Amino acid sequence: MSRPAPASAPGPDPSRPSRRVSRRAVRGLPRAAWQSRGYSDEDLRRGVRRGELLRLGRGLYSAGLTVDDPALQARLTLQALTADGQHAASHATAAALLGLPGHRPGDGAAPLGPPFHLTRVDGRKALRRDGLVLGYRARVPASQLVRVAGVLSTGPARTWVDLARESTVDELVVLADQLIRIPRPEFEGIVEPWTDLETLRGVVQGRRGTPGAATARAALELARVGSDSPRETQLRLALHRAGLPEPEVNAWILDESGRAVHQPDLMLRRWRIAINYEGRHHSDPLQIERDVARQEGLQLLGWEDLRITDRRSRDVWRPAVEKVTGSLLRAGWWPGCPW
Repeated sequence: MSRPAPASAPGPDPSRPSRRVSRRAVRGLPRAAWQSRGYSDEDLRRGVRRGELLRLGRGLYSAGLTVDDPALQARLTLQALTADGQHAASHATAAALLGLPGHRPGDGAAPLGPPFHLTRVDGRKALRRDGLVLGYRARVPASQLVRVAGVLSTGPARTWVDLARESTVDELVVLADQLIRIPRPEFEGIVEPWTDLETLRGVVQGRRGTPGAATARAALELARVGSDSPRETQLRLALHRAGLPEPEVNAWILDESGRAVHQPDLMLRRWRIAINYEGRHHSDPLQIERDVARQEGLQLLGWEDLRITDRRSRDVWRPAVEKVTGSLLRAGWWPGCPW
Protein backbone atom coordinates (compact mmCIF):
# COMPACT_ATOMS: atom_id res chain seq x y z
CA MET A 1 0.00 0.00 0.00
CA SER A 2 1.40 3.39 -0.94
CA ARG A 3 2.28 5.83 1.77
CA PRO A 4 -0.77 7.96 2.56
CA ALA A 5 -0.45 11.66 1.94
CA PRO A 6 -1.01 13.79 5.08
CA ALA A 7 -4.34 15.54 5.17
CA SER A 8 -4.28 19.24 4.59
CA ALA A 9 -4.27 21.56 7.60
CA PRO A 10 -4.83 25.30 7.89
CA GLY A 11 -1.83 27.60 8.19
CA PRO A 12 -1.25 30.10 11.01
CA ASP A 13 -3.29 33.01 9.64
CA PRO A 14 -6.25 35.00 11.00
CA SER A 15 -8.78 32.73 9.29
CA ARG A 16 -8.38 29.84 11.68
CA PRO A 17 -10.62 26.72 11.62
CA SER A 18 -14.26 27.28 12.42
CA ARG A 19 -15.31 26.40 15.97
CA ARG A 20 -17.91 24.15 14.34
CA VAL A 21 -15.95 21.59 12.38
CA SER A 22 -17.94 18.86 10.69
CA ARG A 23 -16.93 15.26 11.29
CA ARG A 24 -16.06 15.02 7.62
CA ALA A 25 -13.54 17.86 8.02
CA VAL A 26 -12.01 16.69 11.30
CA ARG A 27 -8.81 14.70 10.93
CA GLY A 28 -6.07 13.71 13.33
CA LEU A 29 -2.49 14.57 12.38
CA PRO A 30 0.89 14.34 14.10
CA ARG A 31 2.80 17.46 15.16
CA ALA A 32 5.25 17.19 12.24
CA ALA A 33 2.43 17.33 9.69
CA TRP A 34 1.07 20.52 11.23
CA GLN A 35 4.56 22.04 11.33
CA SER A 36 5.13 21.21 7.66
CA ARG A 37 2.15 23.44 6.90
CA GLY A 38 3.38 26.41 8.87
CA TYR A 39 2.29 25.78 12.45
CA SER A 40 4.91 26.46 15.11
CA ASP A 41 4.79 24.83 18.55
CA GLU A 42 3.41 28.10 19.92
CA ASP A 43 0.70 28.08 17.22
CA LEU A 44 -0.29 24.57 18.28
CA ARG A 45 -0.41 25.50 21.95
CA ARG A 46 -2.43 28.62 21.17
CA GLY A 47 -4.82 26.63 18.98
CA VAL A 48 -5.45 24.18 21.81
CA ARG A 49 -6.08 27.02 24.31
CA ARG A 50 -8.57 28.66 21.96
CA GLY A 51 -10.36 25.43 21.19
CA GLU A 52 -9.35 25.57 17.52
CA LEU A 53 -7.23 22.43 17.88
CA LEU A 54 -7.80 19.33 19.95
CA ARG A 55 -4.78 17.65 21.54
CA LEU A 56 -5.33 13.91 21.10
CA GLY A 57 -2.11 12.82 22.77
CA ARG A 58 1.55 13.76 22.89
CA GLY A 59 2.33 15.35 19.53
CA LEU A 60 -1.11 14.52 18.08
CA TYR A 61 -3.70 17.14 17.13
CA SER A 62 -6.91 17.56 15.16
CA ALA A 63 -8.90 20.56 13.99
CA GLY A 64 -11.98 21.52 15.95
CA LEU A 65 -13.18 21.92 19.49
CA THR A 66 -13.68 19.08 21.93
CA VAL A 67 -14.86 15.66 20.79
CA ASP A 68 -17.43 14.13 23.12
CA ASP A 69 -17.77 10.95 21.05
CA PRO A 70 -15.17 8.43 22.31
CA ALA A 71 -15.33 6.44 19.06
CA LEU A 72 -14.59 9.57 17.00
CA GLN A 73 -11.79 10.59 19.36
CA ALA A 74 -10.25 7.14 18.99
CA ARG A 75 -10.46 7.33 15.21
CA LEU A 76 -8.86 10.78 15.15
CA THR A 77 -6.04 9.55 17.37
CA LEU A 78 -5.44 6.54 15.13
CA GLN A 79 -5.45 8.78 12.06
CA ALA A 80 -2.67 10.83 13.63
CA LEU A 81 -0.70 7.80 14.77
CA THR A 82 -0.81 6.17 11.31
CA ALA A 83 -0.52 9.31 9.16
CA ASP A 84 3.17 8.63 8.42
CA GLY A 85 2.32 5.40 6.56
CA GLN A 86 4.90 3.56 8.69
CA HIS A 87 2.54 2.55 11.48
CA ALA A 88 -0.71 0.60 11.25
CA ALA A 89 -3.41 -0.30 13.73
CA SER A 90 -3.00 -3.99 14.56
CA HIS A 91 -3.96 -6.80 16.93
CA ALA A 92 -7.06 -6.00 19.08
CA THR A 93 -7.18 -2.39 17.84
CA ALA A 94 -7.35 -3.50 14.21
CA ALA A 95 -9.99 -6.12 15.08
CA ALA A 96 -12.17 -3.43 16.68
CA LEU A 97 -11.53 -0.92 13.87
CA LEU A 98 -12.39 -3.48 11.18
CA GLY A 99 -15.42 -4.69 13.13
CA LEU A 100 -14.38 -8.33 13.07
CA PRO A 101 -16.96 -10.74 14.53
CA GLY A 102 -16.63 -10.72 18.30
CA HIS A 103 -14.85 -7.35 18.22
CA ARG A 104 -17.59 -5.10 16.83
CA PRO A 105 -20.24 -3.13 18.76
CA GLY A 106 -23.08 -5.41 19.75
CA ASP A 107 -20.84 -8.44 20.19
CA GLY A 108 -20.02 -7.52 23.77
CA ALA A 109 -16.64 -6.20 22.68
CA ALA A 110 -14.83 -3.38 24.48
CA PRO A 111 -15.12 -0.08 22.59
CA LEU A 112 -12.21 1.13 20.48
CA GLY A 113 -9.87 3.11 22.70
CA PRO A 114 -6.40 3.37 24.24
CA PRO A 115 -4.01 1.78 24.65
CA PHE A 116 -3.89 1.36 20.87
CA HIS A 117 -2.03 -1.58 19.33
CA LEU A 118 0.24 -0.23 16.61
CA THR A 119 2.71 -2.07 14.38
CA ARG A 120 5.70 -0.42 12.68
CA VAL A 121 5.18 -1.99 9.24
CA ASP A 122 8.76 -1.62 7.96
CA GLY A 123 10.18 -3.66 10.83
CA ARG A 124 12.05 -0.78 12.44
CA LYS A 125 11.85 0.35 16.07
CA ALA A 126 8.34 0.07 17.51
CA LEU A 127 6.52 3.15 18.77
CA ARG A 128 5.65 3.09 22.47
CA ARG A 129 3.77 5.70 24.46
CA ASP A 130 2.70 4.79 27.99
CA GLY A 131 -1.06 4.57 28.26
CA LEU A 132 -1.57 5.43 24.57
CA VAL A 133 0.32 2.96 22.34
CA LEU A 134 1.36 -0.68 22.63
CA GLY A 135 3.98 -0.95 19.92
CA TYR A 136 5.12 -3.86 17.75
CA ARG A 137 7.40 -4.13 14.77
CA ALA A 138 7.19 -6.45 11.77
CA ARG A 139 7.61 -6.33 8.02
CA VAL A 140 4.00 -6.22 6.84
CA PRO A 141 3.42 -6.56 3.07
CA ALA A 142 1.20 -3.93 1.47
CA SER A 143 -1.22 -6.71 0.51
CA GLN A 144 -1.93 -7.26 4.22
CA LEU A 145 -2.81 -3.61 4.91
CA VAL A 146 -6.10 -1.79 4.42
CA ARG A 147 -7.41 1.70 5.13
CA VAL A 148 -10.46 2.13 7.36
CA ALA A 149 -11.95 5.57 8.09
CA GLY A 150 -8.65 7.24 7.23
CA VAL A 151 -6.66 4.85 9.42
CA LEU A 152 -3.98 2.47 8.12
CA SER A 153 -4.70 -0.98 9.54
CA THR A 154 -3.74 -4.60 9.16
CA GLY A 155 -6.34 -6.50 7.14
CA PRO A 156 -8.60 -9.29 8.45
CA ALA A 157 -6.21 -12.20 7.74
CA ARG A 158 -3.15 -10.49 9.20
CA THR A 159 -5.14 -9.32 12.21
CA TRP A 160 -6.37 -12.88 12.84
CA VAL A 161 -2.78 -14.14 12.99
CA ASP A 162 -1.70 -11.23 15.22
CA LEU A 163 -4.49 -12.07 17.67
CA ALA A 164 -3.05 -15.56 18.08
CA ARG A 165 -0.47 -14.37 20.59
CA GLU A 166 -3.27 -13.60 23.10
CA SER A 167 -5.81 -16.28 22.11
CA THR A 168 -6.46 -19.97 22.66
CA VAL A 169 -6.73 -22.38 19.75
CA ASP A 170 -10.50 -22.63 20.19
CA GLU A 171 -10.93 -18.85 20.25
CA LEU A 172 -8.96 -18.58 17.02
CA VAL A 173 -10.98 -21.36 15.36
CA VAL A 174 -14.23 -19.60 16.27
CA LEU A 175 -12.98 -16.35 14.74
CA ALA A 176 -11.56 -18.10 11.66
CA ASP A 177 -14.88 -19.85 11.02
CA GLN A 178 -16.63 -16.47 11.14
CA LEU A 179 -14.11 -14.85 8.81
CA ILE A 180 -14.26 -17.56 6.12
CA ARG A 181 -17.98 -18.36 6.27
CA ILE A 182 -20.09 -17.59 3.20
CA PRO A 183 -22.46 -14.74 4.18
CA ARG A 184 -26.22 -14.99 3.74
CA PRO A 185 -26.99 -11.78 1.76
CA GLU A 186 -30.72 -11.94 2.48
CA PHE A 187 -30.00 -11.50 6.21
CA GLU A 188 -26.65 -9.69 6.31
CA GLY A 189 -26.51 -7.43 3.26
CA ILE A 190 -23.01 -8.62 2.34
CA VAL A 191 -21.95 -11.20 -0.24
CA GLU A 192 -18.24 -11.77 0.33
CA PRO A 193 -16.52 -13.43 3.31
CA TRP A 194 -13.94 -11.46 5.25
CA THR A 195 -11.17 -13.69 3.90
CA ASP A 196 -10.54 -17.31 2.90
CA LEU A 197 -8.53 -20.29 4.10
CA GLU A 198 -5.86 -19.85 1.43
CA THR A 199 -5.19 -16.26 2.49
CA LEU A 200 -5.07 -17.22 6.17
CA ARG A 201 -2.68 -20.04 5.35
CA GLY A 202 -0.40 -17.69 3.43
CA VAL A 203 -0.20 -15.20 6.29
CA VAL A 204 0.46 -17.97 8.83
CA GLN A 205 3.25 -19.33 6.62
CA GLY A 206 4.91 -15.93 6.56
CA ARG A 207 4.75 -15.60 10.36
CA ARG A 208 6.71 -18.73 11.29
CA GLY A 209 8.65 -18.34 14.51
CA THR A 210 6.70 -15.32 15.75
CA PRO A 211 4.61 -15.28 18.96
CA GLY A 212 1.32 -17.09 18.41
CA ALA A 213 2.29 -18.64 15.07
CA ALA A 214 2.06 -22.21 16.40
CA THR A 215 -1.39 -21.48 17.86
CA ALA A 216 -2.53 -20.04 14.54
CA ARG A 217 -1.31 -23.13 12.65
CA ALA A 218 -3.16 -25.43 15.03
CA ALA A 219 -6.35 -23.36 14.71
CA LEU A 220 -6.11 -23.28 10.93
CA GLU A 221 -6.17 -27.07 10.80
CA LEU A 222 -9.51 -27.03 12.65
CA ALA A 223 -11.20 -24.17 10.77
CA ARG A 224 -14.08 -25.10 8.43
CA VAL A 225 -16.18 -23.12 5.98
CA GLY A 226 -19.89 -23.06 6.74
CA SER A 227 -20.38 -22.42 10.45
CA ASP A 228 -22.98 -19.69 10.95
CA SER A 229 -22.32 -18.92 14.62
CA PRO A 230 -19.60 -19.21 17.28
CA ARG A 231 -21.74 -21.68 19.24
CA GLU A 232 -21.91 -24.00 16.24
CA THR A 233 -18.12 -23.96 16.02
CA GLN A 234 -17.76 -24.61 19.74
CA LEU A 235 -20.10 -27.61 19.46
CA ARG A 236 -18.16 -28.96 16.47
CA LEU A 237 -14.87 -28.64 18.36
CA ALA A 238 -16.34 -30.46 21.36
CA LEU A 239 -17.41 -33.38 19.12
CA HIS A 240 -13.94 -33.42 17.53
CA ARG A 241 -12.15 -33.55 20.89
CA ALA A 242 -14.43 -36.40 22.00
CA GLY A 243 -13.16 -38.49 19.09
CA LEU A 244 -16.48 -38.56 17.24
CA PRO A 245 -16.70 -38.58 13.42
CA GLU A 246 -16.25 -35.18 11.81
CA PRO A 247 -19.59 -33.72 10.73
CA GLU A 248 -20.32 -31.83 7.54
CA VAL A 249 -21.05 -28.15 8.19
CA ASN A 250 -24.28 -26.66 6.84
CA ALA A 251 -24.63 -29.24 4.06
CA TRP A 252 -28.02 -30.02 2.53
CA ILE A 253 -30.21 -33.05 3.18
CA LEU A 254 -32.04 -34.17 0.02
CA ASP A 255 -35.26 -36.14 -0.32
CA GLU A 256 -35.78 -39.11 -2.70
CA SER A 257 -36.30 -36.77 -5.65
CA GLY A 258 -33.12 -34.82 -4.96
CA ARG A 259 -34.93 -31.79 -3.57
CA ALA A 260 -33.09 -29.89 -0.80
CA VAL A 261 -35.23 -30.12 2.32
CA HIS A 262 -33.02 -29.05 5.23
CA GLN A 263 -29.59 -27.59 5.95
CA PRO A 264 -28.61 -28.60 9.49
CA ASP A 265 -25.80 -26.88 11.36
CA LEU A 266 -23.87 -30.18 11.48
CA MET A 267 -24.54 -33.46 9.71
CA LEU A 268 -23.31 -37.04 10.12
CA ARG A 269 -24.50 -38.22 6.73
CA ARG A 270 -23.44 -41.87 6.97
CA TRP A 271 -25.46 -42.28 10.16
CA ARG A 272 -28.31 -40.01 8.99
CA ILE A 273 -28.01 -37.71 11.99
CA ALA A 274 -28.76 -33.97 11.70
CA ILE A 275 -27.51 -31.75 14.53
CA ASN A 276 -28.96 -28.29 15.08
CA TYR A 277 -27.84 -25.82 17.72
CA GLU A 278 -30.91 -23.92 18.87
CA GLY A 279 -30.34 -20.48 20.36
CA ARG A 280 -32.80 -18.37 22.29
CA HIS A 281 -34.84 -17.40 19.21
CA HIS A 282 -35.95 -21.04 18.97
CA SER A 283 -38.15 -20.44 22.04
CA ASP A 284 -40.46 -18.26 19.94
CA PRO A 285 -43.82 -20.09 19.52
CA LEU A 286 -43.78 -19.83 15.71
CA GLN A 287 -40.17 -21.06 15.59
CA ILE A 288 -41.05 -23.98 17.85
CA GLU A 289 -43.74 -25.01 15.36
CA ARG A 290 -41.26 -24.80 12.49
CA ASP A 291 -38.70 -26.85 14.43
CA VAL A 292 -41.22 -29.57 15.24
CA ALA A 293 -42.36 -29.71 11.59
CA ARG A 294 -38.73 -29.97 10.50
CA GLN A 295 -38.08 -32.77 12.97
CA GLU A 296 -41.14 -34.72 11.80
CA GLY A 297 -40.18 -34.25 8.14
CA LEU A 298 -36.66 -35.53 8.73
CA GLN A 299 -37.99 -38.56 10.63
CA LEU A 300 -40.11 -39.46 7.59
CA LEU A 301 -36.90 -39.44 5.52
CA GLY A 302 -35.16 -41.71 8.01
CA TRP A 303 -33.08 -39.02 9.70
CA GLU A 304 -32.71 -38.29 13.40
CA ASP A 305 -32.87 -34.57 14.20
CA LEU A 306 -30.82 -33.77 17.32
CA ARG A 307 -31.73 -30.40 18.82
CA ILE A 308 -28.94 -28.99 21.00
CA THR A 309 -29.77 -26.12 23.34
CA ASP A 310 -27.63 -24.00 25.67
CA ARG A 311 -28.54 -26.35 28.49
CA ARG A 312 -26.35 -28.98 26.83
CA SER A 313 -23.36 -26.65 26.50
CA ARG A 314 -22.51 -26.93 30.20
CA ASP A 315 -19.25 -28.55 31.29
CA VAL A 316 -17.54 -27.79 27.93
CA TRP A 317 -20.50 -29.24 25.97
CA ARG A 318 -20.34 -32.63 27.70
CA PRO A 319 -24.15 -33.18 27.70
CA ALA A 320 -24.26 -32.40 23.96
CA VAL A 321 -21.40 -34.79 23.25
CA GLU A 322 -23.17 -37.53 25.22
CA LYS A 323 -26.39 -36.96 23.26
CA VAL A 324 -24.62 -37.19 19.89
CA THR A 325 -22.61 -40.21 21.02
CA GLY A 326 -25.79 -42.03 22.03
CA SER A 327 -27.35 -41.41 18.62
CA LEU A 328 -24.23 -42.63 16.84
CA LEU A 329 -24.14 -45.84 18.89
CA ARG A 330 -27.78 -46.54 18.10
CA ALA A 331 -27.02 -45.98 14.40
CA GLY A 332 -24.25 -48.58 14.39
CA TRP A 333 -21.12 -46.54 15.08
CA TRP A 334 -18.61 -47.58 17.74
CA PRO A 335 -15.40 -46.00 19.10
CA GLY A 336 -12.59 -46.73 16.68
CA CYS A 337 -15.05 -47.31 13.87
CA PRO A 338 -13.10 -47.03 10.57
CA TRP A 339 -15.97 -45.39 8.65
